[in-house]
Amino acid sequence: MEIEFDRERNTTISKGGETEQLRAKIRETEEARLRALQLHLLTASLSVAATPADIASAVVDRVELSFPGVAGVVMARRSKLGDSLELMRARDMPPEIFEQWRSIPLSLRAPLSDAAREARPIFLESPADWHQHYPELVPLLEETGHKAQMVAPLLVASHSIGVMGVAFREPRQFSAADRELFLSVAAQCALALERARLFEAEKEARTAAEDANRAKGDFLASMSHELRTPLGAIAGHIDILALNLYGPTTPEQQDALRRVKRAQQHLLGIVDDLLSFARMERGRVEFVMTPVKLREVIDDLGPMIAPQFTAADVEYTVDVADESIAVKADRGKLSQVLLNLLTNAVKFTPAGGRVSLTAIDLPASAADERPLVAITVTDSGIGIPADKLQAVFDPFVQLDTDPAKRHQGTGLGLAISRDLARGMGGDLTAESTPGVSTTFTLVLEKSPLVDSSVP
Repeated sequence: MEIEFDRERNTTISKGGETEQLRAKIRETEEARLRALQLHLLTASLSVAATPADIASAVVDRVELSFPGVAGVVMARRSKLGDSLELMRARDMPPEIFEQWRSIPLSLRAPLSDAAREARPIFLESPADWHQHYPELVPLLEETGHKAQMVAPLLVASHSIGVMGVAFREPRQFSAADRELFLSVAAQCALALERARLFEAEKEARTAAEDANRAKGDFLASMSHELRTPLGAIAGHIDILALNLYGPTTPEQQDALRRVKRAQQHLLGIVDDLLSFARMERGRVEFVMTPVKLREVIDDLGPMIAPQFTAADVEYTVDVADESIAVKADRGKLSQVLLNLLTNAVKFTPAGGRVSLTAIDLPASAADERPLVAITVTDSGIGIPADKLQAVFDPFVQLDTDPAKRHQGTGLGLAISRDLARGMGGDLTAESTPGVSTTFTLVLEKSPLVDSSVP
C-alpha cells in the first residue's frame, strides 16, 4: 500500500480507499458543523420572533439555507376550528398554487394534511414515491417541477398544531442527518408557534376583558345618572309633604315620610357609589392635589356622622397627634375616603362599642423616602377573617351575606376608597382580629404646614 505525507494536516494517509474514507469523514464533520450552525441561527431568529408571521418567515428563510437544492418551503398551521390547515408562508410557490392550497382540509389525502392529521413525518424521495403514495397529485408535481419532498408535523405535547414542508428540484435520498435536522427545525418551530399562539390568546383575552370593563363602566354610569333624577324628585316631594304644603299631615304620616326619606337617601348613596366606581373604572376621576389640614377635614365630617353613631349607640373618638398636621391630598376625595371608613366602622360595631380615628407622623423609610401621615380608623366590631382581609377591597364584595342582618350596601365603599387613596399617591390597608377589632390605615404624603385662612 502506498503511503504519502499530508503536510497540511501533518499526518500520513493511504492512497486509494482510505483517502476517500478520510475525505468522507471530513465532509461529514463539516456538514454536522453546518447543521449545528443552522439550528443555532434558527434558535436566535425564533427568540426575537413575536408573532406567528415572524416565526413563519424565520423558519422558511432558515430552512432554505439548511438544505441544498431546495425548490420550495411551506409552513401552515391548524385553523381555529382544527379541521383544516391554513398556509402561513410559502417560498418559491407560484401565486396561483398558493391560492389554490391556501386552506387545506385535514380530511384531504395529501402530504401536508396527512402529516398534520396523523402526527408523523413523511419523506417522498422521488416521483416514484409520489406515484405510489399520491397518484392523484402527480399532475401537481409535474406542474411545480418538484421531485422530492419532506413534511413534518409541528407537535406540541404530541398534538399537531401545524405542518411544514420542503420540496426539492431533484430526487433525493434523505440521510439520517437530513431527517434529524429537519425534525429538529420542526420541533423548534412548533414550540415558538405555540408560544406566539398563547401570547396572542392572552392579548385577545386582555382586550376582551378591557372592553367588558369599559362596557360595564359605561352601563353603571348611565344607569346611575338615570336613577339620580327620579330619586331627586322623590326627595323633593317628600320634603313638600313634610312641610304640609298640600295640607296637614298626622304624626303617623310624618313618621312614614321620614322612613321614606331615609330609604331614598340610602338608595341615593348606592347610586353615588356606583357612579364613583364607574368613574374610577373609566379613569375619569380627576385629582386636585393641595396641602390639606387634616383636623379641618375631620371636624367637617363630625356633623355628618354624629347621628349614625348616636343611633347605633357607638362611641366615637378622635386623636390627632399634631393639630396642625397637613397632608397632600384632594380635599373632597380625602373626605369621601374618611366618611366611607367611619360609616363602615359604625355599621359593623355592635351597640356599646367604640370607633376611634387617629393620625400620626410616619418617618421616611427605605421603601418610601417621603414623610408620611398614617390615619387609622379602628373599631371594636366583629372583625374580618384573615383569609378575607384582602377581599374587602374587591368591588361588590360583602362578607356579611345574611339578609337578616342590618349591614347593607353595594360592597363598593372600600374598593372606591382604596382607589382614591392610591390616586392621591397613598394607600389604604387593613388588619383585623376576628371578634375583637378592625383597623383601616390610610397613608398619605405629609405636606408642609398651611394657613387655613388661605382658600
